[in-house]
Amino acid sequence: LMCLSKPSTMEMQPKWRVIFAIDGPDGLTSRELSLALSETPEPPASHRLRFIIYGVGLQQATGVEEVRELGSCELCAGYDLPISDLRPADPRAQRIIEVSAAEAELGAAAMTPALRATLQLSTRRAGRLREVAGLRSDGPEVRG
Repeated sequence: LMCLSKPSTMEMQPKWRVIFAIDGPDGLTSRELSLALSETPEPPASHRLRFIIYGVGLQQATGVEEVRELGSCELCAGYDLPISDLRPADPRAQRIIEVSAAEAELGAAAMTPALRATLQLSTRRAGRLREVAGLRSDGPEVRG
């Protein structure tokens, strides 16, 4: 939807759902889940969720289309996901990515961000991650 008050702005509210298989033959292994849920050491980049906003534009010198990362944020399951689920009203459920006009190379020096994305996260049955990984809420479960 285009905003009528400012022709150079756009406001959208897209929604995506991401589902990870933690059971069955295609499920994540308990070892992989343990790595993703670790707090120390911090999980490797391959075990984090990263939300990225890309911009596409033409290089003025060459006219070649260029794709650039404008902003991003990460989610680490071990310390960003509570034992119970994230709900939209929870302050931990919101991530904001802001990009200044200079960072976006718009040629304007504005006080407000040129781009602001608010990510509203929620989970369903997040406790199953720790259960499948063999972790309890107070630390790793000892198995014999």
